[in-house]
Amino acid sequence: FGAKLPETVFRQMESVADNLHFYNEHTFGAAESITDPMSANSVVQWSEKSSYAWQGVMQSHILREAALGLLQPFLHPLPEPSIVLFNTLNVPRSGLHILYIDNQILPRDKAFRIVDDHDRDVPVQLVQSRADGNYWALWAGDVPALGYSTYRIIVSQDAREPIKPFEPGDTVQTGNYRLVLDRASGTIRSLYDRELGRELLDAGSPWRMGQFIYERLADRQHMSGLGLGEHTRTTLHNVVVKAGIDGPLWESFVVSGTGDGFEKDRGVSCEIRLFKVAKRID
Repeated sequence: FGAKLPETVFRQMESVADNLHFYNEHTFGAAESITDPMSANSVVQWSEKSSYAWQGVMQSHILREAALGLLQPFLHPLPEPSIVLFNTLNVPRSGLHILYIDNQILPRDKAFRIVDDHDRDVPVQLVQSRADGNYWALWAGDVPALGYSTYRIIVSQDAREPIKPFEPGDTVQTGNYRLVLDRASGTIRSLYDRELGRELLDAGSPWRMGQFIYERLADRQHMSGLGLGEHTRTTLHNVVVKAGIDGPLWESFVVSGTGDGFEKDRGVSCEIRLFKVAKRID
């Protein structure tokens, strides 16, 4: 756009790079970091290492705010609240964007639309709620290379319809995949790609897709030699497959269970999302 970059920006970039290099310097852990990870030498060294990473994170956030400040004069304000997504790649890009919107701008209980530059509705779905606002997932399609797309939030006074629950059967089918559940283990037994016309999973594998594995080593000495040595592997007990949600972006279900290594009555919960807007499973 022709914005003039202040000299401080380049010094900030160099500082972020310096912190990354200090973190990535060769001493990852003291000599006893495997055999005695809680020793004073190991703990202090890892703390120092992580401090460089966090300094880089903090400085890169400040750098991003500075870049957005330089871009702001080139963006034209709209009468409605708006979202601007930048694509820093040199190719057009589509993808999922999760953003936080305050209740004053977008109340959770009100019907609304989010539309793109051509007044087309953009699929959006509630992810998480807080007292003061909500996290929304938005599917951005074809954001121009080295450019941006603008989306407007249009709020109605009508009540918002709740998202329907999704109760998975043993076989779940989308436009792209056919998925077969193993309810006893809470795993995926088969994943068939309907576009390619082929099964994607190895039926002979001892472990299945999405399976939780708890691994315990007999000792830590073998790790120094980059080996496992004697070890055991266990998976979840008391597995339950629960209903998820059926929204504009994805339908999902939740697998939960208990496992070794957890406190009593504590366990694992995993949401499996089958996307409607893209060939994608999370």
